[in-house]
Amino acid sequence: MTPTHLLTGPEADALFSALADPTRRRILQRLGAQPDDAGSVGRGLGISRQAAAKHLRVLEDAGLVSASRSSRRRIHTTDPERIRAVSELFGAVARGWEKRLDRIAAHA
Repeated sequence: MTPTHLLTGPEADALFSALADPTRRRILQRLGAQPDDAGSVGRGLGISRQAAAKHLRVLEDAGLVSASRSSRRRIHTTDPERIRAVSELFGAVARGWEKRLDRIAAHA
């Protein structure tokens, strides 16, 4: 999948909705450091397990997080390929703006 597909493809709304919430961005940071379950994520962020589980579900639906079973626990982790694709998308957008600003500066 190309990075621009994330911007214009059918899953773009789910991706940007997931990233729009500051709690979900904090969850991504936390899971990037260490996979964990909803209860631990909630405790670490000062929210209930149920609230953490709802945020995790949104992140899963956007493809940013995946979950696996470990006995009775669902352990959540970030999807490194998806995170890399999002990072590449924002990098491409930033490079485009840098080129535009360089052209403006050259004409000023």
